[in-house]
Amino acid sequence: MNASRVIDRLEDPWEMMIYRAIVQAAREGRECPTCDDLCDLIGSASVTSSVQIIQRLERKNMIKVRRYQRSRQVYVHALDAWTKEPANKSEPWREQAVTLSALKAERPDEAIEMQIEADRRGVSLAQYLRTCVWAGRAAMERVGL
Repeated sequence: MNASRVIDRLEDPWEMMIYRAIVQAAREGRECPTCDDLCDLIGSASVTSSVQIIQRLERKNMIKVRRYQRSRQVYVHALDAWTKEPANKSEPWREQAVTLSALKAERPDEAIEMQIEADRRGVSLAQYLRTCVWAGRAAMERVGL
């Protein structure tokens, strides 16, 4: 099915506008428009609007999205084409977070020890984990990893 026929199936004018913009970016080999660009396009002041529309297009199986921290890459099924890969492909910050519950699930005894050590030092668990990450990185560099 081509992209024009897919657009004809959309009833929401904002969905049509955003889908067209993504299709055009994929056709031209450009990065996916940002949320701000898409909000400007549809005349919305809320970034949430463009995010929700992209999620709806994804649920309708019209697009597939690879999400990054400050960008996205979108596959348009009707074109069998991706938008250009973004320069910054950092993981979304929510996926970078390490939580005590995740640590407890993987290694319960060590998670408790980490929380106790953080409390002993008078810092949050997040601060203690950051310290551990940097110390681990420095140790890895010393041994050539």
